[in-house]
Amino acid sequence: MINRHVLHVFKKDGLEILRDRRTLFVNIVLPVLLYPLILLFMIQVLQLTQAQKVEQAGIVVVDAPDEIAEALQAYGDKPRGREVQPATLPVEAPVEASKKVPTVKVVVVEEPGRVALRASARELEPILRDIDALADRGEPVPQPLRERSTQSRKRALEILRLHAAAAAIVQIDGGTRARVVVLKDDASTRSEVADDAIARVLADHRQRLVIRRLKASDVPESALHPLDIANVRLAPAAEAIRTKASGLLPMLLVLLAASGAFFPALDLIAGERERGTLESLLSWPVRRRDVFVGKLLVACAAAAISVVLNILSLVLTIAIGGSQLAGGSGGELAGMFSVGGGALALSFFVLMPLTITLAAIALAVTGLANSSKEAQNYLTPMILVVMVAAGVAAIPGTRPSFVLDIIPITGPVLALKESLQATTLPWAHLALSTAASIALAAVVVGWSARLLEDERFRYPGLVRAGWGRFRAWGSAPPTPGGMEVIGVFALAVAGFTLGSGHLKDAGTIAMVGVPLIAFTLLPALAHCWLGAYRADQTLRYRAPMGRAVLGALVMVPFAAMLSAAIGALQDPYVPKADDAGKIEQVLKELADIGGLPLTLLLVALLPAICEETLCRGTLLSGLERGVGRRAAVVVSAFLFGILHLSPARFVPQFVLGLVLAIVTLRTRSIVPAMIIHAGHNGVIVTIESYSAALTAWGPVRAFVSWFDAHQVVGIIGLVVGGLGGLGASVALAGRRPQPIDEALVHHDPTPSHPRLTAYPPLG
Repeated sequence: MINRHVLHVFKKDGLEILRDRRTLFVNIVLPVLLYPLILLFMIQVLQLTQAQKVEQAGIVVVDAPDEIAEALQAYGDKPRGREVQPATLPVEAPVEASKKVPTVKVVVVEEPGRVALRASARELEPILRDIDALADRGEPVPQPLRERSTQSRKRALEILRLHAAAAAIVQIDGGTRARVVVLKDDASTRSEVADDAIARVLADHRQRLVIRRLKASDVPESALHPLDIANVRLAPAAEAIRTKASGLLPMLLVLLAASGAFFPALDLIAGERERGTLESLLSWPVRRRDVFVGKLLVACAAAAISVVLNILSLVLTIAIGGSQLAGGSGGELAGMFSVGGGALALSFFVLMPLTITLAAIALAVTGLANSSKEAQNYLTPMILVVMVAAGVAAIPGTRPSFVLDIIPITGPVLALKESLQATTLPWAHLALSTAASIALAAVVVGWSARLLEDERFRYPGLVRAGWGRFRAWGSAPPTPGGMEVIGVFALAVAGFTLGSGHLKDAGTIAMVGVPLIAFTLLPALAHCWLGAYRADQTLRYRAPMGRAVLGALVMVPFAAMLSAAIGALQDPYVPKADDAGKIEQVLKELADIGGLPLTLLLVALLPAICEETLCRGTLLSGLERGVGRRAAVVVSAFLFGILHLSPARFVPQFVLGLVLAIVTLRTRSIVPAMIIHAGHNGVIVTIESYSAALTAWGPVRAFVSWFDAHQVVGIIGLVVGGLGGLGASVALAGRRPQPIDEALVHHDPTPSHPRLTAYPPLG
């Protein structure tokens, strides 16, 4: 339930925005009015363009039959033909198309020009045939052949442009099989018209030649047309338009939501700082996160209102366009009111968590600026990122999947695209993408709501004091912030991905070990040293308790058991990993080089040290400070799953990441997580290496046979056993008390109540 402090801030900032009528008109009213005005303007321009005289496309005819030239001359008076309309109209009364094929004209060229075109056509035809043959074989084109082709093209192009022609038809051979070369000026503004005319005329000429030869052989003309085809459109025009617009509508809604949240965010924090009222606002006897949440509600409400008004304006514009463009038969376009209502309501519901996320990010980013003008510079890259992520829906053929559903912005957009295209709603994709958006919104809001408690956010000038070992004055915090460690993780993933590809020829040992050390371990260590952070708090490099080590060792078999159960559960739904064969090949090569010890060193121990330092060290400590413990556990596990770059391995690694993060936070040491990680990988690699020998052993063979016969019961048993064993092992590992110096880091210097003078913790 929203408390009264949040509602008070919401009311205050909402009234301030409503009083700024000029901003309301420019950001909300004007865009709503622009849609019908732009449509009416485009209709008028289209009508004026259609009334203009169409420039004819010039075509040169060389050595071709006269009937081709005559057909080209008559081509401009031929309509495109008749088309059967949707089933809502009578099939017996097809409507004549209003568009007519643009006219063309035959350009007369003097004999020297005809000779040049004839020579170019005769020379280019074999050259292009040779070039295509070389391209098919993957061989390079010789330079002399390339130069001859360029010179012939240049001569023909000069003749065409000299006579203002877009193309030329040159017949270079007669007889029973005539050869025709079409020379085209692709840079001409009328080239498309000329291409269409030439294709139609030559197709008609080819058909006439065939008919003549059939008649000469006493074969009836009906032999050419053994099948008559009639295309009848059954779907109403509104549904067809909705399907075609399925890639653009979700992207448009996301952009409208983003812009609707971004512009109010410019004034809510940066504007108050610029006017000098932020300090007085923060002096209120309320929690600062309540102040931020109140401002967040204002941004979300502005985004929702902007989206609704823009959608209503678009629907009205579509209705006006349907009546103007389609005349009396344009009633079907007006059906977008009823056909698209449910789709728009579904889109609004699915995109609401995403809108909250974008509003929180906008408030956080603009809050870093000293003025509204500076904040606008920060939002431009954000709009670009949103546009690219939402633009995936406009790519033809893109469809949702259980992996894409969890990607921010892209997942909900693709799920909505599928909803608009399919006859039945993809409930699974809608539910998963919405759940992922809600989880992301919770994390982002939790992180952004803490920003007003950060002195560097309240006073951006402090950032100019420097960072880490380069700080000019002041003391550095003992642990990094959330966004800072996200940047370190992104650089590590980018380096790991790019670096691994360049080490394929360096040997198996280098290909496995170098990326882990260079792009996973070293970035975390370098960031901790350059930022002057404490290694015992940032990387959690401290000796563990004895019971923590014992608990970690006990967890190893249960972690492997749970991973096996998850792998069996997701097999029917998640595609097999494309790199599964490559992983098996790498394991085989490592075993051939150094046997099982080398394999365990590079596949179990080294990843445990490197990945845990990055994910449970740098990443978890920064996220804990930025978004709190619970969100830090989930987000770090999610990014740990992404680090492995495999959809089939994401869920098992995500669950393992949850366990490792919980153990690390409870024991306050990264060593137990390294033990569990190394043991988990080691058990799986050992079983894979000795699978043949193990399956030959009687008890194992009997268990495998029973598991195959009772797979559901076996999977449930593995899940229950794995979770139960992990829970008991976590309890066995115990909890290390928080040192006093670390506890002070997480204190809020702002009292949550005017009567309190203590410093309560954030959690």
